Amino acid sequence: MPTQSMSQAVSALFLIVFVSSLLACVAFTVLLRRWPQFTYPLALACVFEIIGYGIRCGNAAKPWSAQLFVVVTIFLTIAPSFVSMAMYTTIERTLLILGKEHSLLRPKWYFYLVYADLVGLVIQIVGLGLALSGISKTGMGPHANSGGVVVAVGIGLHAATLAVFMVLFAVALCQAYVTYRQHGSTTADVDLCVVGLSSGRTLTTRFKGYLLIVALAVVCLLVRDLYRTIGLAQGFTTANVNEAIFALLDGFLVAEAVLGLVAFHPAWVLTDGYKPEPEQQQPQQQGKEMIGLGYHSDQSTNFI
Repeated sequence: MPTQSMSQAVSALFLIVFVSSLLACVAFTVLLRRWPQFTYPLALACVFEIIGYGIRCGNAAKPWSAQLFVVVTIFLTIAPSFVSMAMYTTIERTLLILGKEHSLLRPKWYFYLVYADLVGLVIQIVGLGLALSGISKTGMGPHANSGGVVVAVGIGLHAATLAVFMVLFAVALCQAYVTYRQHGSTTADVDLCVVGLSSGRTLTTRFKGYLLIVALAVVCLLVRDLYRTIGLAQGFTTANVNEAIFALLDGFLVAEAVLGLVAFHPAWVLTDGYKPEPEQQQPQQQGKEMIGLGYHSDQSTNFI
């Protein structure tokens, strides 16, 4: 079985990152009272990472026992699935702000990606159970390699879901940009035309940042999944032998995705996504309609 050779300093660094992310993520929802559906899965991912790296940090000076290896493997393997689930809960709102006509799917359908992740998660858990069955104090059980293959299938499904989302999201972003270049607005939504917002809307800097963070998180998680799938397809007895590569392609990439999503938490980013212009006055009734739609009453141009 693999032995623990990741330095205590690296494990401690990841531990600090995920503890800080957990506290910040929960604070956003508690203080702003918004987006608990995003916070719950992302916080759970942080908890799993904290458990995994907490054990690695506490036992860095000696080889792993089989029991500790089991705990760490389970939590660090399944945690990223909850990161992507959290991200998918925000996509409907994101596309409504950007312009739902740019999406190849109805915005509400993106939530079904969560169910695809759940299926992949179940497969991973089944594979982990198989791989870790019959484990002893000194080594892995007889089904370690076959179980690793099953886990690889589950992670592969997670990667496939991310890839599908990446393509759909990229198409929406490209079409929104083209629309802006042609018409000075990211959308010509009929509902917005009713309240006079068919053109001239400026996306906030933080909303633009969130779009970039989502794209970055997808790439990070996808690369991590590919690395883990290739490694686990060979079984647990050969997976993650190089701890430096594991720290870079698993720990670092997952931490980067989590930090970005927490820093651009939808509780403060996905309010309406547009900049107001106080100097321009709109009729009171129009303002009420726009508040109901979640947009400011006055907008200017300049998508980028």
